Amino acid sequence: MNLFKEIKRILKIFHFAKNFPFALKREISLFNAKAQVDTHHKGIADVIYNKNFEKFVNSMGACLDAAPIYRGQSKSAVEASVGWLQEKLRGKTREYFRTTRATLSEHNAKLFTIIEEINRSNFRKSSTRTREFLFVNYEVPACHTVTQIMTYEGESYSVKVPRNYHVNVNNHNYSVPYTLSGKCVEVLVTDDFVVFKHENKEVARHIRKDNESGNSTEKKHMSPEHENITNNYNLLNDPDKILEMAKACGETVYKFCLQRINYESTKGVNVFNGSRCCKSIIDLYNKVRRKDLLELALESVLKKMPQKWNYYVVLSVYNNFVKEKIEFINTQTTLEFAKDPSGKPEISEADLIEPDKESGADANTSNNSSDCSDIEIMRATEDGAYLRNK
Repeated sequence: MNLFKEIKRILKIFHFAKNFPFALKREISLFNAKAQVDTHHKGIADVIYNKNFEKFVNSMGACLDAAPIYRGQSKSAVEASVGWLQEKLRGKTREYFRTTRATLSEHNAKLFTIIEEINRSNFRKSSTRTREFLFVNYEVPACHTVTQIMTYEGESYSVKVPRNYHVNVNNHNYSVPYTLSGKCVEVLVTDDFVVFKHENKEVARHIRKDNESGNSTEKKHMSPEHENITNNYNLLNDPDKILEMAKACGETVYKFCLQRINYESTKGVNVFNGSRCCKSIIDLYNKVRRKDLLELALESVLKKMPQKWNYYVVLSVYNNFVKEKIEFINTQTTLEFAKDPSGKPEISEADLIEPDKESGADANTSNNSSDCSDIEIMRATEDGAYLRNK
């Protein structure tokens, strides 16, 4: 058993008791101390203890003492007492565990009840002394009060933070602030946490996840670019949030997004692609000036087959509407027709939108962008009405 596992076992015993403050002897004698001792050779009187373990014990007001190698009587007495107690418990609980169904906490409560009975029983057939009497009158006076247990810190070591600001500790990656990329940090492995320090200041703390593949990343450690990517990814996996954003853009955008996401759901596939398409439509809506033309484009695309409900087809229809509107204005003989009679913003070639390859819109349906031969084009008239023209 290595040192950390030994400390982990000791801490579990302390925390399981849950009765702070508790009594602890000022001198702790170690049996089988290989895990806690750095050097212990035959013929050497002084034992060199592991510094971290010694610090841990000293924090509780106790000092260490290694049991003599060639004097095993004390060890044998301890082992015999533990073995005797185990036999007593087995004899008193065998029938109980065989016939009773209970939770782990209920079984533990039963064991504590039996141990209390044993402690109150006569010690070695004595009519006046019990184990509880001996403990209270002899052991407790030799102890001192411990009010808290120090967090054990293992051996520290220094490591250089890579560009992705994640440090690998025991086959798991933990994040540190991205500003420390390329710098050295000190790694401390405690009983439950992995702690990172830089210039003697704690910069990160994570729950230990030894041998678990993957990353433990805190949002506050991310670079702005990484945070934006993560937020966008989380957003695309939340259709309800996408629909909430679409509703803020108007009834037409919301209707398109709702039908697109529902279409993905009925196919029994992940709605990620649908959410990505809707997010691109929302961004497009917030970008264009002539939102009325975009709404008409969305309504037109919804009349097509569901396979054409994607960003690129919507954009193609919208651009065709813009071109038709510009063509109509250019045919007028007076400049006063340069403005839409309905009072909508002026329109020009600047209103044409190029497909955004980085928009993340439906990649699997982007080939539909060139399929414009059957898209219905609406031609503007002087009064602002639109006539279908195939």
